Amino acid sequence: MSAFCEFCKFYLKISGAVLQFTSTLLILSFYCSAHALTLSPDDEAARDVALQWLRVVDSGNYEEAALQMSQEIRALQNWVSYFAAHRGPLGRVKNRQIVEVKHRSSVPGTAEIRNHDIMRFKTSFEHKPGALEEVVMTKMGCCWEVSGYKIFTRAGRAVAQRTDNQDRMNRILPN
Repeated sequence: MSAFCEFCKFYLKISGAVLQFTSTLLILSFYCSAHALTLSPDDEAARDVALQWLRVVDSGNYEEAALQMSQEIRALQNWVSYFAAHRGPLGRVKNRQIVEVKHRSSVPGTAEIRNHDIMRFKTSFEHKPGALEEVVMTKMGCCWEVSGYKIFTRAGRAVAQRTDNQDRMNRILPN
């Protein structure tokens, strides 16, 4: 009988640990799913275009990235210089995750009413582990195009060039 009792004690000890481990995993999965961002099919399309454009920026091909932006936004700022000065020093991307999507029918500084998605990505860079990138996407007919970009690297402050067009840029890209 004592061997059976020892087996029962061992079984209860192991099953308690397994139960505790399983409970912890279950709680974590509920926590993660509660905080996961759910995107509509239209938001997914905008996100995919934004990520494709960000890969061009990440590759260091700033001229091409600027050319892929909407014509309206290209005229506001020298984007090649902006990327070289503010994105380049951060190094390669280690991780990028979409954390927020805001929907707007218009943004300040534009006359037309269009669908805009303001997408925020939590990004970890080689030389800056905690940054927030904001990409403004505008729906043009059936397609999405990049119509703005900001990068926040410290305490919610955007890294920005100070140019004559900066005030207009801030109106187009609301916080």
